[in-house]
Amino acid sequence: MERVEKYLNEMFNKLIEKQIDQVLEKDTEMEEKRRNDRGKLDALANIAERHIQVTESTLLECNLARSSNLTELSNGKNYSFHQTRANWTFASEFCSKKGLNLATITDENDAQVVAAEGRRIYNDGWWVSARNVEREFQWLDGSVLELDSPLWRDGTDKTKDCVYIYNYSNGKLRSRACNENLPFICELPSECY
Repeated sequence: MERVEKYLNEMFNKLIEKQIDQVLEKDTEMEEKRRNDRGKLDALANIAERHIQVTESTLLECNLARSSNLTELSNGKNYSFHQTRANWTFASEFCSKKGLNLATITDENDAQVVAAEGRRIYNDGWWVSARNVEREFQWLDGSVLELDSPLWRDGTDKTKDCVYIYNYSNGKLRSRACNENLPFICELPSECY
């Protein structure tokens, strides 16, 4: 009987030790899971904080941009036409300081609408955001203005580095030396709509 009791005690102790080990193992796993979850939560909190900062910055820039003298045209976009003649770089920087961009003409409708308003204000061409970057014309957003695009005026010499919209060719584009002075068009950035 004593042997049986001793045996049962040993078995009971082993069983208890095994259960304790399992509980400790589960506690360790749970603690590791908590640490991983905490790490994920911290990462999400950092992303959210950066997003809030970017959003606040964008809101401030958009509020600044909206305080400019903008005209909404029939294409649904908002523009600010500046008759002050400036070189392309100055024009781009001027727009940027106002929270705007030099205008990007995405299609023939945009070109015609902008040119019509341009003609109404001033009978000349206007700087837009396309320029020659490493042998291809790109808009400010990095999209390419193809050399065979219907936006170009037929027969246009595309050897100059900056692009302007010409009022009297239904808004067709031409190239010109960037250091020449032209009026320019600023546009409300797409993230501000």
